[in-house]
Amino acid sequence: MTDPLDTEAIAPLLTLADSASSIEVALAALSAAASFKLTVQAWHDVASALHGQIESLPAGSGTRQQALRLGTRIPLLSWRAHLCQMADDATEPDAQALNQALVQARDPSRIAWVLSRATQDPAWAMEVLATLPIERVLQLADLPGLVDDADPMAAFWLAMARARLGDTDALDELLA
Repeated sequence: MTDPLDTEAIAPLLTLADSASSIEVALAALSAAASFKLTVQAWHDVASALHGQIESLPAGSGTRQQALRLGTRIPLLSWRAHLCQMADDATEPDAQALNQALVQARDPSRIAWVLSRATQDPAWAMEVLATLPIERVLQLADLPGLVDDADPMAAFWLAMARARLGDTDALDELLA
């Protein structure tokens, strides 16, 4: 197993991210740095550089949303807490995109956000709930119900989520 890279090893990527004439190149450099196993300090340096990029980008822009998605790859609890605060901020223009990125990163703090959208898009919400670490947060009674004529995919994913919480009856019924 290789040792984590320190800030000195990724310094050329951080320098490129800081001096690139194109935001796309800057984000690509930070993405490249984030693809390595890094020391905690190196992760902090990547997060700091990315934070600077995020703050400089126009709210609601595709590149800012791309930068926020990249941010979900940084494995620092303090950074993840910062992203979650942004996602929960009603005044954050990119909260929706950030919440979706956190869901894609399987962040358990987004379970309540997914549940709040279950009536709008039950198939999506049930699929996401079936793949998030719901065992730590939810009980069977917390899962939403579906109408009798619900989308079959919503019923399937709800059965999967229920099975993850210990109730395999609906899944058994689907598989029979």
